[in-house]
Amino acid sequence: MLLKYGAENYCCFKEGVEVSFELSSNCPTSISKKKDVSNLLCVKGGNGSGKTNLLKVISFLGFFCANSFNSKPDELISAYPYFYTDKPM
Repeated sequence: MLLKYGAENYCCFKEGVEVSFELSSNCPTSISKKKDVSNLLCVKGGNGSGKTNLLKVISFLGFFCANSFNSKPDELISAYPYFYTDKPM
């Protein structure tokens, strides 16, 4: 089960971003139904604010987890850093 994921220096996220499905203690029980984790996430924001890139992060993580065992240790990973910098992602 995926509880949270994040990225740094990836697509439009220079400083980093983290998405969590965990519910905080101040979430009303009428919403949480006494669960610690949500199975639904809503992301809202203006145009160009990175909503689609949040999906690109989870898509890349899924692809990497499923296919990285086929790669050689020195092979490049097909990912795009923030404005093509050389800093680690």
